[in-house]
Amino acid sequence: MRKLKEVTIDGRTYTAKELTVNQVDAVLGGEKSLSSMAEMLLDTVIPVEAVIASTGITIEEINEMTGSELETLWREVEEVNSFLARLMRKLVTVAERTEHQEPTPEPTSAPPSAS
Repeated sequence: MRKLKEVTIDGRTYTAKELTVNQVDAVLGGEKSLSSMAEMLLDTVIPVEAVIASTGITIEEINEMTGSELETLWREVEEVNSFLARLMRKLVTVAERTEHQEPTPEPTSAPPSAS
């Protein structure tokens, strides 16, 4: 059963819907990023594309919200899409590990021996 949760912000009701695997794939594999100031303001791993896919809200509506309204909306989307939040945290951890690893040196071939 798909999770749903309604949240009312400034008199307008949004329904956060649990995303399907196909929707998550589209969010993660999307060519166009809608990265916005909203993502920078919030301490969250949930991308703005997931909030849009889950609620149907537009980027313009998001950009008109206050920080507290954004927190409320993101929290509800994360609650109904907890699996996505876990996946995003794993991806962040992998990216951080990769970023801090020393590059693996290329194997060098030994010079031919003089016989």
